Amino acid sequence: MNEEIHFDVNAFAKLTDNDPEFQRELVGLFRTDTRERIDSLRALVADRESERAMRQAHTVKGSAGNLCAVRLHALALELERTDPAAEPRKAERLVDELDREYETLMAIFAEHGMAMEEGGYAGA
Repeated sequence: MNEEIHFDVNAFAKLTDNDPEFQRELVGLFRTDTRERIDSLRALVADRESERAMRQAHTVKGSAGNLCAVRLHALALELERTDPAAEPRKAERLVDELDREYETLMAIFAEHGMAMEEGGYAGA
C-alpha cells in the first residue's frame, strides 16, 4: 500500500448515521476486544497454534471491517492466510504490524473524538 488508508471516516459516519455516541461506543468495544485479541494472537503465533491463530485473525479482520479500519482489515486478512507453523517469521511480523496499526487507529479515533477513555468518553 503506497498511500495507506487507516480508517475510512466517511464510511464509518455513514455506517453509524454520524451518531457520535454510537461511534464512541463501537470504538470502545473495539478498543478492548481487539487489544485482547492481538495479545492472544501474539501468544498463539509464538506457540505455532495455526488453527486458533487463523481463527483469531479472522475475528480481528471482521471487527476491523465493521469499524472501517481498512489497513487493519488487510493485515488481519493476510495473517488469517498465513500458517504460523509454516511461516513463523511472517506471522510474527504481521502480528507486530497489527499491533502498530491498532495503536495508530487508537490515535486516529482520539483525533476524531471517538476514543473511549477509562471512566468515560474522550471528547464527550
